[in-house]
Amino acid sequence: MTFTIKQLATLGGVTSRTLRHYDELDLLNPSFINDSGYRIYTQKEVDRLQTILFYRELDFSLEQIKNMLEKETNQVTLLEQQRLALVEKRNRLTHLIATLDQTIASKKGDLPMTNEEKFQHFKDSHLQHNESTYGEEIRQKYGTEAVEQANSIFKNRTQDDYENWMALEQDLLGKLTHHLKLSIPSAETEIIYTLHKKWLTLSWGDYSKAKHHGLGQMYLMTPEFTDYYDSRCGIGATKFLVDTIAFYTQG
Repeated sequence: MTFTIKQLATLGGVTSRTLRHYDELDLLNPSFINDSGYRIYTQKEVDRLQTILFYRELDFSLEQIKNMLEKETNQVTLLEQQRLALVEKRNRLTHLIATLDQTIASKKGDLPMTNEEKFQHFKDSHLQHNESTYGEEIRQKYGTEAVEQANSIFKNRTQDDYENWMALEQDLLGKLTHHLKLSIPSAETEIIYTLHKKWLTLSWGDYSKAKHHGLGQMYLMTPEFTDYYDSRCGIGATKFLVDTIAFYTQG
């Protein structure tokens, strides 16, 4: 069975423009172009579109989805990974709803809520997101024991530490948005390096220039890492950050 671009768009609940965009990105190409110049899709492309839409529901970027599809050709494995991601998202939402219910009850005076409880969900959510997105690469580079120790330290940070960690990240992102106007070295890049150093120290519980340098290099090796800063601060922001880290951690 074959489908025109309009038929597939209708079936998938997307627009023909979206499918053409996916084609331009080599994310979802038609099976062939017929004699009239129309894109024609088969069941294989229908299944791939379903997979893409699953990942989009999980807020993955198109670049991330393309990378995952290129890495894994086993459809059962892909579906199992999607299910795991959905379960993790469900658990995060369940925890968030519980936190909201507790907050509402606290505001009404029905149930006291500590400052630690107000933010515990966000710390747990951050760790879960990092594990699902970056866990494999981080564990390969630093080992499971080191990662688990860092996660434990982060989870048990005080509320002041957590708020400081969040503020450091926002300050860093704000300064990185101007990366096209900056040069290395400069007073601005030294501030960027220092902010990232403090953020990393609060995240991991310790600091070394070698670890900092290694993490920076990893940012460019994995699309998920690169997308984190590029999507928030503009294309090239990740490379600029990595170059900054490399300059200040050399020697």
